[in-house]
Amino acid sequence: MNTIVIPAGGPAAGPGAVTNLPFFPPLSVEDMGKVVRVPPYLSPDVVQSDLHLAMIRVNRELATYVATQKDAGHAELADVDQETYGDTGELVTLYESAVYHTAKAYLLEKTVDTDLTNDGADNADTAEDAAQDSYRIARQAIAAISDRDSGNVELI
Repeated sequence: MNTIVIPAGGPAAGPGAVTNLPFFPPLSVEDMGKVVRVPPYLSPDVVQSDLHLAMIRVNRELATYVATQKDAGHAELADVDQETYGDTGELVTLYESAVYHTAKAYLLEKTVDTDLTNDGADNADTAEDAAQDSYRIARQAIAAISDRDSGNVELI
């Protein structure tokens, strides 16, 4: 059985920032708002908490990938060979997308309120669909990072 040890102590966190592992780029609520629409009625603390949970989830899904890259001598995701668009590498962009979309899905699931009216049920269905879309985007980004097929399956 292989044990993967992931050390703590990534980049320093400022206001709204979430301390990440050293291999991954820093994340923040502010940057998240530039990538996905965050409902304005949510407190920054709630958004930061879900961003932290999303980061943990994505980091765990990529743990084997990280170990492989570290064994190849890459100390950070940005060090891995990748296409660069502007100042940002594609793997960094995909990682940020995976985390931010997972966090958005968490937020959407949290904000679905119970309402017995038809309008309330329609709004809940819309939020659930949006959450599933965010999870799908995150899964595709994780698959692209780890060079796996994302495998979309639809029920008929």
